[in-house]
Amino acid sequence: MKKVYVITGGGGGMGVAIARRFVKKGALLLADIRQEYLDKIASELKAQNVECETLICDVSDKASVEALAAKAKSMGRLAALIHTAGLSPTMGDAQKIMTVNLLGTALLYQAFDPLFEKGSVVVTISSSSLYHVEFFADPNDLKPIVEDPLAPDFMEKIAPFASDSNHAYPVSKFGVYRYSQNLSYRLWREKGTRIVTLAPGNIDTPMGRQEMESENSDTMEHSTEITPLGRMGTPDEIAKVVGFLCSEDASFITGVDILVDGGMVAMLHREWQGIPVPGLD
Repeated sequence: MKKVYVITGGGGGMGVAIARRFVKKGALLLADIRQEYLDKIASELKAQNVECETLICDVSDKASVEALAAKAKSMGRLAALIHTAGLSPTMGDAQKIMTVNLLGTALLYQAFDPLFEKGSVVVTISSSSLYHVEFFADPNDLKPIVEDPLAPDFMEKIAPFASDSNHAYPVSKFGVYRYSQNLSYRLWREKGTRIVTLAPGNIDTPMGRQEMESENSDTMEHSTEITPLGRMGTPDEIAKVVGFLCSEDASFITGVDILVDGGMVAMLHREWQGIPVPGLD
């Protein structure tokens, strides 16, 4: 049966780079909320004789993700679900960010659960910002809340930790990691499916550039400057890691977050703890 690779956010910077990486692996199903972006990458791939289908999908809508799962099932066997769709701090208020990033991830996993089987892989984009949560909230207070985002009172419980978009974003991504990690045992034992989250640092995508031009620009510029590699990452550098995680070479990796940030988090944590950062005046 044909292998199917589903990529949410398939019209965005990282999604497009990942799609280009998987052109020889099987059939692609690209999902996004923007049809024009999907049309652009689909046209490019189909010109290379790549089997590529597209579908408009709002990951925060249960019916929408169920339609995506049904489409994937009709195309063949699910080889990988690669979830890149999400909102950055400038793209919505606190509730919208939490709804799309964390609740949307839970709805997506729920819809695709019947499709997970032996050899399937789930890779979900988290964020390097999840490693900063400890500086403004106790992770032990957050864990029982973010690990149950489908609870009826989830938004009420998470509100004190996500008062604005700049706090909601890292909390939502911390939740994506914890929720995914909690699924790892059952998915492997019951289905033979691995699940991993990947935390990018500052990446040169349209979303990343939007953050650089926002009121958060000083923070973005400083965090890029403090990165040992001295630059933003590229979408293809993320796509390479996703390709590895979806391969047999990563057969012993599940239930963890992979930090791909050029060393940024380590240096920021040193700075915030008052430890000198070598080479930075």
